[in-house]
Amino acid sequence: MIRIIYLLLLFLSITSCAIQQQSISKIQDWSYPQVQFDTKLNFSFIDHVLEKTNNNRGERWAQRNNIHVLGVKLINTSDKPIHGTQISFILNGEKAEILQNKWLAQKVRKRNSPFLVLFLPAFIIESAIYDAIFNNEDEYGINDHTNDMAFQSMSGKVANGYRNERKKANLSLTQEFMDFQIASKILWPGETIYGLIGIRSNNESINLNAEVSESDFFIIK
Repeated sequence: MIRIIYLLLLFLSITSCAIQQQSISKIQDWSYPQVQFDTKLNFSFIDHVLEKTNNNRGERWAQRNNIHVLGVKLINTSDKPIHGTQISFILNGEKAEILQNKWLAQKVRKRNSPFLVLFLPAFIIESAIYDAIFNNEDEYGINDHTNDMAFQSMSGKVANGYRNERKKANLSLTQEFMDFQIASKILWPGETIYGLIGIRSNNESINLNAEVSESDFFIIK
């Protein structure tokens, strides 16, 4: 019976963890439709990155808040290096509000699954079974509660495993958002980089371009 309860807990854990966000780094493997060619920068983008990486809860949050999370591809077509801070994005003729990647990662991170409430009845049943076993041992004067630790680990191990996996996935997601932050990158002449940006727009489809501003600082390789 204990083994059945354990298998039930394991099944519930697998069910609650079944939908995991895929790595954001996949944006480097996608095909991007070109939307801009000029003598400084070639630019293309793909919308709804969260949906395409199976982070559906994050995509729903973004849609409710009129936020588009975009994968962008930039190619430096000039003969000078370009720092990410020199790049701005023009949305419908106006400078777009770019959201901080770290803030975005915090908002779209994986939350505790509602399926965890299903652990409660399984825990109660498991507890009752162990109480009955221990009471029988006490009645016959055995008093050997070496299985106490097993009971604690069985009921908590699956839930703790889910929480650890969730934390690990969230840390990985945050790191990827930071790795793809345009402002921290340098585009050398002829180089292609990929980035992740979040912008606000009430429109379902967006018209976006990239712009490079002049700078008085020098970039040394």
